[in-house]
Amino acid sequence: MVPSQKLIAVVGGTGQLGSSVAISLHDNPEFQVRVLSRDPTSAKAQRLVKLGIQVVKADNWSDTDLQSAFRGCWGIFINLNSDLPNFKRKIGPSEFENGKIVVDAAVKAGVKHVVHASLPPASKLTNGKIPVYSFDDKRAISDYALAQDEFQTVTLVNAGWFLENAFDPAYETVFGGLATKVDEEGFYTWKCPSMGNDPELVPWLSVTDDYGDFVHGVFLDPQRWNKKVIHAVSESLSFAGMAASFQKGRFPTNFTCRSTR
Repeated sequence: MVPSQKLIAVVGGTGQLGSSVAISLHDNPEFQVRVLSRDPTSAKAQRLVKLGIQVVKADNWSDTDLQSAFRGCWGIFINLNSDLPNFKRKIGPSEFENGKIVVDAAVKAGVKHVVHASLPPASKLTNGKIPVYSFDDKRAISDYALAQDEFQTVTLVNAGWFLENAFDPAYETVFGGLATKVDEEGFYTWKCPSMGNDPELVPWLSVTDDYGDFVHGVFLDPQRWNKKVIHAVSESLSFAGMAASFQKGRFPTNFTCRSTR
């Protein structure tokens, strides 16, 4: 590490969001990146190692591991996996409790700048009518970090709707098959209720291409973005517009892709 470089730890650095952040920051000689992983020998971790990114072993539930990983860090990016079965089913400690451990370790290690992959507080925004565990817990982690006076800056970067989900088998089953399976009529179809806004606009995000750059931009000038909420969106399109763009980019002109409601 060059003495003038700023060291940034990436919690959740082998996932979609975290790896996008790690790779974007790694491309800038101003920063040195340290990715935390439960298993540095995993394929996802080794992909980053081959790019020249440091990967260290750390358990996100271990204060000792986290303090060691955060030692010497100027900043950290935090993303926790909301899809873990225990978090989704409210079995055992919550995502918020995990986030609190991470934030407390960062305070003890002397970290000054924090960027959190947060989400809007669903319960608060709907007056308790539509609680969403992942949204509510992520925002609670953000609020806890914002309350720590030891940090110089804390910024929230909310991710839009992952375009990559269209290639996830679970999402394909729910939403009709786009982008890899044809339906019974031979179409790549996206089936989804309307968003309800007029004109319909969905905040799409290319995680691989764009999310890391949003976070990168914050770390370039953290004071400017202190206590701000940034919505990371690549492009706003209707569901039909997304399907049409997919058709245009992926298939010949004589192939039809459709969006249904």
